[in-house]
Amino acid sequence: MSLNIRQATTQDVFLITELFRNTVTSINRQDYTKEETQVWAESAHNIARWEQKIATQYFLVAEINAQIVGFASINQAGNYLDFLYVHHRFQRQSIAQKLYNTLVQRELNS
Repeated sequence: MSLNIRQATTQDVFLITELFRNTVTSINRQDYTKEETQVWAESAHNIARWEQKIATQYFLVAEINAQIVGFASINQAGNYLDFLYVHHRFQRQSIAQKLYNTLVQRELNS
C-alpha cells in the first residue's frame, strides 16, 4: 500500500464530501446519536462552503491507488485544525497520523 499525500483542489470536492458523509455516518455514529450524525453529514451538501475551505486552507488529501482515503486541513494562520477524516474502510492504518504530520511539518517549515 503506497500512500500519496497531496494538496487538494476544488476538483476533489465531490470525493471529499462523499468520504466525509460516509465517515460521519459509519464511524462517528458510534459516539453521536443518529440525529446528530445526520445533521453533521448533511453539511456535505454545501459544496460552495467546501470549495471555499479547499481554496483558502492548507487542505490535503491522502490517496491509495488514486482513491482518496483521507483528508485534513488547517487554516491559513496554521493555528486551527479544521478537518481530519479517514475513509471508514481505511481506519487504523496511520493515515490520519501521516496527514497530521504533514500539516505540522508545513507549519514548522513556514
